[in-house]
Amino acid sequence: SVEFVLVRENAIDWAPLGADTAPANRPVPIERIWRAQGQEKVVSASLRMGTGAPPGPEVQFSFGDESPPLTRPFPRRK
Repeated sequence: SVEFVLVRENAIDWAPLGADTAPANRPVPIERIWRAQGQEKVVSASLRMGTGAPPGPEVQFSFGDESPPLTRPFPRRK
């Protein structure tokens, strides 16, 4: 399967495609990773492997102001 991170200035989503168990005629399940709560606008985002146990993919993003970047893990299906 292929996993996409969809980044817009006010939202970040995760979209897994090509899951072996999903029928081909179903819509892609898109899961929310982050939503703006005010005037925040994402100016940069990157995909990286986290350091947790077990390690998993996560998105690190920033707003271009003085605040430190935020990190959000991918929601995982079992």
